[in-house]
Amino acid sequence: QMHSRNSNIEILRIISMAMVLMVHFVGGAFNLPSLEDMQSPTTNMLLKIALESIAIIGVNCFVLISGYFGIKFSIKGLLKYTFTCLFASLFVFFARTIIDEEFSATLLLESFLIYSHTDLWFVPAYLALFIISPLINDSLKNLKIKELITILACLTFVNVYLGWYHSGNLNPYGYNIMQMLYLYSIGHSLFRLKEYTKKVSTANWLTLYCVFTILIAASTFILNSRVAFAYNSPFVLLSSISFFMVFTSRKEYRNNFINFIAPASFMVYLLHKSPYFWLKLKNTLLNFSTEYDNFIFMTVCISLFIAIYILSTIIGIIYNELSKEVEKLFRFRTRQ
Repeated sequence: QMHSRNSNIEILRIISMAMVLMVHFVGGAFNLPSLEDMQSPTTNMLLKIALESIAIIGVNCFVLISGYFGIKFSIKGLLKYTFTCLFASLFVFFARTIIDEEFSATLLLESFLIYSHTDLWFVPAYLALFIISPLINDSLKNLKIKELITILACLTFVNVYLGWYHSGNLNPYGYNIMQMLYLYSIGHSLFRLKEYTKKVSTANWLTLYCVFTILIAASTFILNSRVAFAYNSPFVLLSSISFFMVFTSRKEYRNNFINFIAPASFMVYLLHKSPYFWLKLKNTLLNFSTEYDNFIFMTVCISLFIAIYILSTIIGIIYNELSKEVEKLFRFRTRQ
């Protein structure tokens, strides 16, 4: 299966996770400027807005991939996702125990409760999407193109107008299952409309991504940053779709190395955003900003960013390889 995957999509998966990490490095650690601040922005503020505008689409792109190719529900797949999240959770727990030299039975128990005791909103939301995917897949496949576009327009009304524009409880900022369903439906629609979308060149999709990214940044002058960078903001959605299409519009090719490392990239999110590591990372970044001048600060931040991404991916690769061996062993035992 590693050989058969389109490496363009795997590159997108890798970039999406890097974008998620960047969003946390920029807006998560240092907070984004308020609407008042943006009336007289400094260079520092504009840089933060620019980086956030480029990277805010990471999560959306990750879910669009699932919608485009469709989630194939299985108990094995469900267990695979669960054990990946559990491994990350236990890794953080044992790292915490070693670093702090303190064992907590309560924290150990909570480490197993990956869906209920987590600060990572994506983990239970994607679980819900995974579970209901067979229902959505059949429903979407049975819709004619015209019906599909009508449903998509209705979902846009619900998620963008009622959710984003009116800050409705249904989907105020895009951090929930409603956003997942919406993006999944968009991804499926893009797959079904391939014969039309492929008429647009990769260069044009990239141009559209740049245009919508500029519009995201421009919107921070009239909207507070939480609204401007909401996952269901129209500009964020259009930027996500354009960037996603840059990779799907390119000629398919295979690269075994890319296909090998891409599945491990999800570990970047699971590890760095765990409350324990995240607090340490955030405090480290804030200390760097007071200790170093701009050039050294940027150099140190970029180095730390690369180190976290590579280290987390290596841990993800080790886990994936170990889980393959366990699976082989289990199959061998069950045959006997």
